[in-house]
Amino acid sequence: MIFSHGIILNMLIATILTLILYIRTVGEIVPGNRIILWLIRWIHLNTLLFLIIYVFLFDVTYDYIYLGFVLIMFISWAFFKTECIFSYIEKKQLDSEYLLGSNVRSQPYIDKLVGDKYKDGVWTFLGVYSHIIFAFIVYRNAEIYIKNEVAKTGIYVVLAAIIVNNLYYVYKHRYYDVYMT
Repeated sequence: MIFSHGIILNMLIATILTLILYIRTVGEIVPGNRIILWLIRWIHLNTLLFLIIYVFLFDVTYDYIYLGFVLIMFISWAFFKTECIFSYIEKKQLDSEYLLGSNVRSQPYIDKLVGDKYKDGVWTFLGVYSHIIFAFIVYRNAEIYIKNEVAKTGIYVVLAAIIVNNLYYVYKHRYYDVYMT
């Protein structure tokens, strides 16, 4: 029951944010691309919100859905030069000459929603927050399903290494390249 309510809440919030975004950008979008762009942004916001609010709405029963979703997302990034497929489609709709992977830091829907002044902060927060949520989900599942303490410790060490590596990547590519060079 909570799963269906969580999905409905997620979709409602994404729909409201997409409508706000549509109202803010309607004059900038080529009329033929409006429906496709609206749909892509709605899917993207649903995806983002699901990843953000999942841990608050769903219990451990549904963690396999979350972890599977994250795995599919990482695999897709590998094939799309570290770019989200939804971002690529959106960028291609806005600029037909956009090349895959040429500007992975740009996320037009978030840039328009929060503005240029806050976009780096929002993406940094989302990057750190998503790592914390992922770590929490791995931790709560390890505590339930893995009884061997050495195996748990190994999982936590690998998880910590992945998080440190990814946060370094976020810092390096969001701040160091922008402010230090």
